[in-house]
Amino acid sequence: MPTNASAPLFPVFLKLAARPVLLVGGGPVATAKLDALLD
Repeated sequence: MPTNASAPLFPVFLKLAARPVLLVGGGPVATAKLDALLD
């Protein structure tokens, strides 16, 4: 498995309904993510 900065990124889609979630961070980006999690 590559460990360099150019390793490919893969999107992940998770079903988080009724699951505890820890949102780390703050500001407008975190607020937008929180809004998406609460939908």
